[in-house]
Amino acid sequence: MQYQPGLPEHNDNVSHQRPGREFLLLIVAAVVFVLLAVWVTGFAVNWAVTRVDPQTEKRLLAGVSGVLDSQDDAHLEQKKRVEKLLQPLLACVDQPYDIQVVIQDDAAPNAFAVPGGQMWVTTGLLESGLSENGLSFILGHELGHFANRDHLRGMGRSLVLWVLSRSLIGGDSGISELLSPSLLLGEAQHSQAQESAADVTGLQALQCRYGHVGGATEFFENLQINHADSLPGMHYFESHPQLQQRIKSLQTTAREQSMPTAKVLPLQIGR
Repeated sequence: MQYQPGLPEHNDNVSHQRPGREFLLLIVAAVVFVLLAVWVTGFAVNWAVTRVDPQTEKRLLAGVSGVLDSQDDAHLEQKKRVEKLLQPLLACVDQPYDIQVVIQDDAAPNAFAVPGGQMWVTTGLLESGLSENGLSFILGHELGHFANRDHLRGMGRSLVLWVLSRSLIGGDSGISELLSPSLLLGEAQHSQAQESAADVTGLQALQCRYGHVGGATEFFENLQINHADSLPGMHYFESHPQLQQRIKSLQTTAREQSMPTAKVLPLQIGR
């Protein structure tokens, strides 16, 4: 009998499925796993945040706070005027912090909540042409972040997700490049939800303070003038909702909650 070489009919080490299909299934499973990990991480961070009281949070960041306070000396008058605007808003938004205003010398119009109870307001925001009502909305928005402790949740999520991504998918691997968009997507959607909730708080604070919501959309309308649209679909990966979407959402909420609009007041905050 002459020997004729050949492959066995069955080989457990060789897949009988198409390699492309197996690769696709692997990627889908990995993406689902990453999104699930993001959700579990968020749940764990939320649990931890509820167990860190604001006083402990402030003590942990006492060194940083001292540095930031010293940066504010050059803008003392602006700080006093912002604090005067903020004071009546504090009665409109229930939050656990003793808010400290810090004026940051930065041309970019912005404001943000910092762990420990500090609210940073840039000189660019104060000089951006907003009305008093428009600035009050931004301050109310930031109070919404403090009320939900979004600043602390954001720090916790960023730290845990960084450790998670380094330990599970590595920093320089090819699989890291494939899965990082799903990680960014999960985090971006969480951040956008926080921003939308803070917008509602800012709107309610404006209604509480002035009896109407005139000026609520000023900041976003000003940004739209010099803001280039992102590529289609990319807004899902951004930390903030689209500007037009935010404006429309504010208008819809005001209409649904019967919040009127009226004439706004000029902003009187010097350099």
